[in-house]
Amino acid sequence: MQKIIDKYNLASQNGIYRVTAGLPNDPTRFLCKYRSCESIRFYIDNDSKSAWMKDIYELFSTEFGKKGERKDFLSDSEMTRFHFRHGGMAMPQIYSFTIEKKGDKYLLKANFSNPENSYKEAEVVWDKEQEQDIVKGFYDWALQIYYGNQIYLWDGFDGNNRFVKDGTMFNLSVDFENGEKVRADGNNSFPEKYYKAHNEIEKLLEEIIKVYHEKSK
Repeated sequence: MQKIIDKYNLASQNGIYRVTAGLPNDPTRFLCKYRSCESIRFYIDNDSKSAWMKDIYELFSTEFGKKGERKDFLSDSEMTRFHFRHGGMAMPQIYSFTIEKKGDKYLLKANFSNPENSYKEAEVVWDKEQEQDIVKGFYDWALQIYYGNQIYLWDGFDGNNRFVKDGTMFNLSVDFENGEKVRADGNNSFPEKYYKAHNEIEKLLEEIIKVYHEKSK
């Protein structure tokens, strides 16, 4: 926490009380007490895009998550659906997959270019009892990607770069048991940390394709 305070010079805000009435988000109250009995205290308008707020959000989501798991501390509700769709000019760039969890049952659906014949699309539906352990593994993997890359911060992103004619697009949706949803779309325009997350998503897809071929033998 002290690193964040120093990085953004939050001590300079001490004593400020500046709140605009009528804003939709509740104001932000910050209080940090030290053993020396000194404190930093201020009360300002909430800004969800504030860099220091995001860093504190990340700190709490990491430190107060379950052991070995990053959690969004604002929502410990269980993820029930993870969907990712990717598009591009070449067939291998076009794919989608959905992983769902309902109670103790798992479902995986995927569409991708068949590596053995790139002009054909492979379609996967895994929901049988003998496939539950496989799909649960992919569910856990998707959950790690979601929290590990702060994908919850993408919510509401809707980017479109019209100056790029040949490129890629994505659509992401994540649902939680309590009704919370995360939605993001981009057409040659992408949110922060997208490429790292996309690289991990493609590794997950590669493993899905690998299992698909093993099951097809």
